[in-house]
Amino acid sequence: MRDLLGRSDSEVMGKMVKEHVYLSVQPEEEHFWSPHLTLELIEGDQNLEIRGLFGPSPHVWLLYTFIYALLGFFAFIVLIIGGSRWNLGMSAGILWFFPVIASLVIMAYLTAKAGQKLGRTQMYLLYNFLMDSIGEQRIKE
Repeated sequence: MRDLLGRSDSEVMGKMVKEHVYLSVQPEEEHFWSPHLTLELIEGDQNLEIRGLFGPSPHVWLLYTFIYALLGFFAFIVLIIGGSRWNLGMSAGILWFFPVIASLVIMAYLTAKAGQKLGRTQMYLLYNFLMDSIGEQRIKE
């Protein structure tokens, strides 16, 4: 794998730190939805086990974590205040914000799914690079 990463014509860049390998596409090809492949190499008695995880870049993970946490917090507040007012027989108009928040959650989910589709060809590129480096059969895009 080190040999393939060191080639100047490689479409994949990466780094190896001890038993961890981090792979991504070249910076010229990278966009907001570009996937990254993180590998953990575990040496056994007679074999090498490779565990991998495809995911977006860390700033995309952080953005979506923040969006979901913020919307979850707002939904919690709206439901607590609205439920309390409704149980007390007061006007609970704040509950109308809950469908809006739920719609925003659905929109965030759908944009994440669309982003996964935009990064699909680069995911296959990373996967096939891994398969080439370990000598396994490639998959078609």
